[in-house]
Amino acid sequence: MGEELEYEVTMESPPLETRHDTRLFALMADTLRRHDPQAQVLPYMMSGATDAKYMARLGVPSYGFAPVQMPRGMEFPSLFHAHDERVPVAGLAWGVQVLFEVVEAHCTEQLFG
Repeated sequence: MGEELEYEVTMESPPLETRHDTRLFALMADTLRRHDPQAQVLPYMMSGATDAKYMARLGVPSYGFAPVQMPRGMEFPSLFHAHDERVPVAGLAWGVQVLFEVVEAHCTEQLFG
């Protein structure tokens, strides 16, 4: 980093890993593929902090599942946490429907088996 630069770690915590071989993960993937047959749900590593670690202590899995349908050619990374961050309204509505169906199916399975 150079001789002139000093740094100090002021906070750290152990990483959180959530299993992706769960029924809930499969529900997310299946529901997404019903709405977009070419969609892929992939586990990924994310830097930064999350409150999911508190839920993990209780045995509750957490997933960063936020489906949004983007038009072909729209560069999502350039919009993500950028100046004028935004998503298309139709893509958000599509994602809300997908998420609703995941929650509905998961809750139905939990309540009625």
